Amino acid sequence: MSALNKKLDLSHQLHNASGQTFIEFMFLFLVVLFLSYGMIKGLDKGIGGQWEKLIKKIAAPTSDPIKLR
Repeated sequence: MSALNKKLDLSHQLHNASGQTFIEFMFLFLVVLFLSYGMIKGLDKGIGGQWEKLIKKIAAPTSDPIKLR
């Protein structure tokens, strides 16, 4: 009888562990998603600023004002 109880207990523990694993996976996925989004936005602004400076330096000899979108 105790062997049956051990099997049922093990089955219950495995079921709970798989739920915890799913929650941990979702939290890890969200962390990676937010880090990726932040890095892409940061790189986009940084690279955009560098291009803006470069364009202004190249177009500086002209008398026309420079308008960037």
